[in-house]
Amino acid sequence: MKLISINIEGDKHFDSVLPFLKGENPDVLCLQEVFETDLDNFKALGYTCSFLPQTKKLIDNVDSNHGCALCTHGEMQNVQSFYYQNGGNPLPEFNNEERLRSINEIKRGVLCADTLCNGSLFKIATTHFTWTPKGESPSDEQIRSVKVFLEKVKGMEPHIMCGDFNIPRTENFLYGELVKHYTDTVPLTYTSSLDATLHRAGPNPEKKHLFDSFMVDYVFTQPPYTAHDVRLGFGVSDHAAVVATIEKT
Repeated sequence: MKLISINIEGDKHFDSVLPFLKGENPDVLCLQEVFETDLDNFKALGYTCSFLPQTKKLIDNVDSNHGCALCTHGEMQNVQSFYYQNGGNPLPEFNNEERLRSINEIKRGVLCADTLCNGSLFKIATTHFTWTPKGESPSDEQIRSVKVFLEKVKGMEPHIMCGDFNIPRTENFLYGELVKHYTDTVPLTYTSSLDATLHRAGPNPEKKHLFDSFMVDYVFTQPPYTAHDVRLGFGVSDHAAVVATIEKT
């Protein structure tokens, strides 16, 4: 099964995201920072999509749900979701003028489903994890989120977990907590998954470290799942696409 996970940064990169996906043609696609109204672009590629709202943002001056999506060419079964941050709160309105406050109000959650590929069911999950102002230094919110997240995923059947975790593997100690439960399948030769050519911080020389040591987008596995031929695709969005072939033993 071929899987791709991408933080697509809303509707900013469709001129590169859609041709990339047409060329790669993954069986399963996990998206972060996607507008629910934009899922028609992926349905047009033959995908069935499920969506988890995390916040509301304006698109063409209209409030639109914004969150994570799980898309598959095959049959999707047993779709489930849960929130591990701000779960009991109403869906918040994102305010760009109060960005830091709004980021902390986002409902962070996991969307998962059993997807049928070549006669086998694969349990796939995706998330866009709690953000911290300095990726190398977890905030109190991120620390709490990791605790709740791990408590909840322990109750899940074995699965593949992918997405933008906002936790650099060589910088943030919470990465060590994640890999107690998962195998990080992204080769160590990749040191950052942020794209300097498309990320808003790319032109800022003071932010160079982000593109040297901020590996934050992952495909995590648990037995009986393994991943091989894992690679990052740059030039797609402000985060690289993670491309992986998944096997179930």
